[in-house]
Amino acid sequence: MRQYKLPFRVGHHFASEVVDYGKAHDIRPSDFPYQEARQIFATTLTEMKVAGGELPMSEAEFRAALDPVAIIRHRATAGGPQPAEMARMVAEAKQSLAEQDQWIKARRQRIDGALAGLDRDFARLGAP
Repeated sequence: MRQYKLPFRVGHHFASEVVDYGKAHDIRPSDFPYQEARQIFATTLTEMKVAGGELPMSEAEFRAALDPVAIIRHRATAGGPQPAEMARMVAEAKQSLAEQDQWIKARRQRIDGALAGLDRDFARLGAP
């Protein structure tokens, strides 16, 4: 609803009413009647005392807004499920794992060196 310059509260209330209606009538998002969405939008504007008219979305836009794949693809938030963000997070996790692996290898080398030094020292103590 952002692209239609509607206040967040109006878009949120409209979406909530669509969900409530769908649940009450056992309607899947992909089957939600566009005409009913238009009616719910008009009722939302009236209830919220907001000037406006028709639902600004075409039926095709409304259908796209209910498509879960499109929702994920167009979501633009840090940590979200969109493919670009998932790729970024996986790359970041791989980098972090590589850094941790290097840290572990360095600590193991240091421990191995210390143990070898102890072995040498004990060997000298035991030698006549």
